[in-house]
Amino acid sequence: MRVLTLRELNRATLARQLLLAPAPMAAAVPTPPLPIILIATAPPRALAPIQVQAVRYVVAFDQPNGTVLGPIPQPPISAVLARYGDAWVLVPWEAGQVWLRAADVGLPDVADLAPPPAPAVVYVAAPPALEAPALAVPTPRATAQTTSERAAESGTERQRNIQEHYVDPNVAREWAAEQWREEHQVGDQVIP
Repeated sequence: MRVLTLRELNRATLARQLLLAPAPMAAAVPTPPLPIILIATAPPRALAPIQVQAVRYVVAFDQPNGTVLGPIPQPPISAVLARYGDAWVLVPWEAGQVWLRAADVGLPDVADLAPPPAPAVVYVAAPPALEAPALAVPTPRATAQTTSERAAESGTERQRNIQEHYVDPNVAREWAAEQWREEHQVGDQVIP
């Protein structure tokens, strides 16, 4: 025995009802016409004409004399944030700022971002230079050790001296004073 699904069962029941029940006889009778009702009202008033203003678009730039970003609706003059000279104005647009030509929007009294003009440079001839008196330059004595002689000192000997003097603080202080005198002494004079 086969089990029928609910859908098959509904179809079978519907088919049996259609086959067993006789079809009712219906007479073709026309429906009567509906009445037409007219309501008298006042004639419509003349409506005021609606004036549609065309949106004017202006060209937006990323900077003065820069790259064209495209057309945007002309902002009101009160939206101008700043100007660059007499030719460009800065306005807000879509969470940013764009530059427009001042001729397209107008030039309100706002801050000017243009750099100031370069100052005029005037060249004046300098007066003739006076001769400075010759300064006496001390000459090192032959007995004084020169910088190049000190540089020629053996690196290992200098390193040994440094290690010896770091043992005792008093010796290190005396050695440092002696080194300073050697480096700053020219002849009999000590240069500070």
